[in-house]
Amino acid sequence: MSLIKQLLEETRKRLVETGTRNRLIHVNRNTKRGSLVNIINERSDDIYNILKLSSKKMRFAGKGIPDEDEINDDIILAIEEDFDEERFTDSILETNLTPDALQKRLLKVASDSRTVEEEQGINILFLAMGFLRWYEDDKSDILRESPLIMLPVQLVRNQRTSSFDLQCRDDDIVTNLPLQERIVTTDVKLTP
Repeated sequence: MSLIKQLLEETRKRLVETGTRNRLIHVNRNTKRGSLVNIINERSDDIYNILKLSSKKMRFAGKGIPDEDEINDDIILAIEEDFDEERFTDSILETNLTPDALQKRLLKVASDSRTVEEEQGINILFLAMGFLRWYEDDKSDILRESPLIMLPVQLVRNQRTSSFDLQCRDDDIVTNLPLQERIVTTDVKLTP
């Protein structure tokens, strides 16, 4: 490797933020106020096949149960108990949010990502596939979660239903460079 390439590589590594404030190092997936949507009851390889390989759009479904203060006595919720293997290959991404909360969250995420792309020219919207779960050290009780692979996506407003569809972008798949640097440069204890 030439000296210039080596210097550029060392400079790039120094610029990568590897602290836990970086959302690529630690994502709090339990937050109710975050700008993220947790997908449940799905398999990453099936989602990848639908979005990337088949170039199809996927919809979101809010499967969460509202809190007591959100419940309207006029509405009766049916909870699905049966598990169907075909749910993995359909075009619906299930979330643990209620339908109303899901639409609010998607609107916020779509608006934020569109604003950043218009102002800075970069896409910040990714579908994280797979998470590394880890602790800072043996004495820590804070579980950290870091995304492993990120698929560049965009939220497209469905004019017919006024909801959002998820669509894959033509950009390359991204791996988590800050996590790689943190593992190499620190003594992270990976737990099964």
